[in-house]
Amino acid sequence: ARVPSMPNVPTFAEAGFTGFESIGWIGMLAPAKTPAPLVQRLSAEIATIVKSPAGAKMLADSGMLPRGTTAPEFGALLKRDQQVWQALVSQSGIKVAS
Repeated sequence: ARVPSMPNVPTFAEAGFTGFESIGWIGMLAPAKTPAPLVQRLSAEIATIVKSPAGAKMLADSGMLPRGTTAPEFGALLKRDQQVWQALVSQSGIKVAS
């Protein structure tokens, strides 16, 4: 979808790049052993801020689409992104120089 703050900029699909998706995100991470109730509370508080009128406006004014997902949804996004980028790096033959 087009970004509301840049309505004249076409999406990748509109520009002829089908099968390509570019999603940028901002998120917060916590140590792996953070208690679930604390993760849930942090997630809820962050979502409240992101979805508030002031928070949503600040993000939209920066060219972002405010979402405020849950911790499990964000975890799934991270996993998906890791798989996508891992496959692209593998297919490209890029090697880490030491």
